[in-house]
Amino acid sequence: MTGDPSKFSSLKLKNEGFVTYGDNNKGKIIGHGNIRNSSSSTLIENVLLVEGLKHYLLSISQLSDKGFKIEFDNTCCLICHKLTKEIRFIRKRIDNIYMLDLEHSITIYNTKCLITKEDNIWLWHRRAAHIHMDHLNKLSRKELVIGLPKLKFSKDKLCDPCQKGKQVKASFKRKIQISTSKPLQLIHMDLFGPSRTMSLGGNYYGIVIVDDYSRFTWVMFLANKSEAFNSFKKFAKLVQNEKNTNITLIRSDHGGEFQNFFVVDNTLFVKKFKNDTMYVQIYVDDIVFGSTNSSLCKEFAKTMQGEFEMSMTGELTFFLGLQIKQMSDEIFISQNKYCNELLKKFGMEGCKEAATPISNSCNLDLDEKGIAVGNSKYRGIIGSLLYLTASRPDIIFVVCLCARFQANPKESHMKSVKSILKYLRGTTNVGIWYPKGVSLSMIDYSDSDYAGCRLDRKSTSGTCHLLGNALVSWHNKKQACVALSTAEDEYIVASSFCAQILWMKQQLKYYGTELNKTPLRCDNTSAINLTKNPILHSRTKHIEMRHHFLRDHVQNNDFVVKFVETNKQLVDIFTKPLPKERFNQLRIKLEIINYSCLN
Repeated sequence: MTGDPSKFSSLKLKNEGFVTYGDNNKGKIIGHGNIRNSSSSTLIENVLLVEGLKHYLLSISQLSDKGFKIEFDNTCCLICHKLTKEIRFIRKRIDNIYMLDLEHSITIYNTKCLITKEDNIWLWHRRAAHIHMDHLNKLSRKELVIGLPKLKFSKDKLCDPCQKGKQVKASFKRKIQISTSKPLQLIHMDLFGPSRTMSLGGNYYGIVIVDDYSRFTWVMFLANKSEAFNSFKKFAKLVQNEKNTNITLIRSDHGGEFQNFFVVDNTLFVKKFKNDTMYVQIYVDDIVFGSTNSSLCKEFAKTMQGEFEMSMTGELTFFLGLQIKQMSDEIFISQNKYCNELLKKFGMEGCKEAATPISNSCNLDLDEKGIAVGNSKYRGIIGSLLYLTASRPDIIFVVCLCARFQANPKESHMKSVKSILKYLRGTTNVGIWYPKGVSLSMIDYSDSDYAGCRLDRKSTSGTCHLLGNALVSWHNKKQACVALSTAEDEYIVASSFCAQILWMKQQLKYYGTELNKTPLRCDNTSAINLTKNPILHSRTKHIEMRHHFLRDHVQNNDFVVKFVETNKQLVDIFTKPLPKERFNQLRIKLEIINYSCLN
């Protein structure tokens, strides 16, 4: 209502009664009409003309009923239309009153400069700085952006700028000179996945293969990562027949999915003659061969020297940094020379000896209040020790433990690393012993230290493989997820161990040994029961499906999970600090002994 008739664009004079003010005084209503501003835009309809009223009065409730939205803050009042989002008034606060200036109110034409009715979802994706479609849906659903249309934002195709922005590395520079002279001389290969969305064919993975010479590219889609090897075998057979030539060299990132591809590349050769067998293994430009009959070795060496320019080093004594001592009924592998060089390099050749690589009472953590030490020296020691674990599995647990603190090592961490060097000072001649005549039955052990990491309470898993009594493979790793129980913890370890067992069984096939129902030793009965019972209980249904890989192979009789008493669990040496007596007991059982004991 107002008392100024000049503000009306249309006015109908009529006595319509009275209005009562807050002080109980009354004003006579002498008409009603519409008010416009200088731009001739209708601002308010059905405004009362009250005799003697000196100010404009607006009713908030009536504005709400007419479809307006009113927002107040400590500086102004904003009035806009609920449906069109058009701003009609901005009322400034003066003292405790919000004052309205009709002559200078905001008009429609200057509030719509950024409004659009475009319904192209990818255009909105680009306008919003390539925001994720899920976030666009949230903005639209909750009306957090004025003018954003009510659309269903979905990713029905790829956005090129988004994909390029997510690339970790820039594309490789174009190769001007081609180093190969014919197709299939060199192929580049990699596996990607799992993709976020399943393909129409139900696949999550893909193998990309590029021929270096022709740059011809093949892509094969896979439902599971485990299908990679078989898919490549089919591809290799097909393309080699088509091109009438063999694949000479494969270049990949050495991912686990390609661990069996050396068979296709023909690096292992087997010759059988009557009751004797000869094996020839090629590694880059080195050849290692052996036989049950020495005459076959002599014949092969003579043939190779006649065909190729090569040097014969004789009996294998040193290979890839490993020292190999071959005797009539045993083989001993160590890194004695490297160990002495390591101690000299870090100034520990004259240090005091230690009985174990780590005290069983030692609990390493970030030690945030500790004194920092040099990163380069600490990392140098860790790197050298990791190489030594190729023949010294007795130090793999503590080396991997100390490796977790390379980003910001403290004096407490350096003390633990030097403790390893002190242990090596007294055990430089220790290595792995392989006696002759052991049975080729494979026994596997798995265990974990539940919530052993003090940083994130993740468990440390350990595994090992024995052929007869001979240790041939070992592993230590901190799990990627936090387990909620010891049963879940042990079950995850055994499942991840399963793939390694299958790979080793496959390797043994190439040497003429086929194993069935390989025993896997575990000291947790609940985890063992999970491998036999397919029912998902409430406390196990959260375990990811990929860990049930173990259960399938148990049901297929590929191996059987058996219980082992805790005091007979050999993997304890790979998962936790141990007292001296227990440490030495397990080291001997794993045939990790001092060379002097063989003399």
